[in-house]
Amino acid sequence: MLNKMKKLIVSALLIASQYLFASTSFAQEGKMPPEERADKMTEKMKTALSLTDEQKMKAKEINTKTVQSLREIKDKYKALMQADLKKIEDESDSQYKLLLSPDQYTKYVQLKDERKDKMKEKIGKRRDK
Repeated sequence: MLNKMKKLIVSALLIASQYLFASTSFAQEGKMPPEERADKMTEKMKTALSLTDEQKMKAKEINTKTVQSLREIKDKYKALMQADLKKIEDESDSQYKLLLSPDQYTKYVQLKDERKDKMKEKIGKRRDK
């Protein structure tokens, strides 16, 4: 149980850092509005997790709040960002756990783990350059 919790916390931190890297790339192309970003996240989740229309609607609300919160934190508290992002990610995860079926939540966690592995790979490639 403790090992799973550590894994979940690491995943949350990596996903939070992914938001930061994504927002940096969006800044270079012109900032993507939070609503558009939340829509993209929701569509990916709908496909990956086979969300019902009701789940999609609630997931979009969660994603919109999450993206807006992340944007505010980035603008206001760069030095404190990691701690705040972890809190937001934990809140989102607890909301998804209530929203999704056990099978969907398991798949959600697996997708987070896959993203974590991709981030580690990208970081490793950057260090090798």
